[in-house]
Amino acid sequence: MGSREVQDVRALILLRDEIVHYKTEWRSSAKISKKLEALLHKRIPLNPYSCGEIFFPEQCVSGGSAQWAVNTARTFMLSFVVSTGYRKNI
Repeated sequence: MGSREVQDVRALILLRDEIVHYKTEWRSSAKISKKLEALLHKRIPLNPYSCGEIFFPEQCVSGGSAQWAVNTARTFMLSFVVSTGYRKNI
């Protein structure tokens, strides 16, 4: 299992945690948004219907990020199963 899959899953978990446990931030000091932007800006397409300039949640929560999340989870799961030898016929 490569480090890319692990990094992507780490970013996915952080995004999931922020969506589920969202806490409002002042725009001028959006620390969590900046942290997520650093992790996700090259991984997910931005929301074409965003209504603001802040990365999270306005620019990154979209159908594109949902598709990235599903693909990331699937890739990680398949890599994990193959690397552990649990099931070889996938």
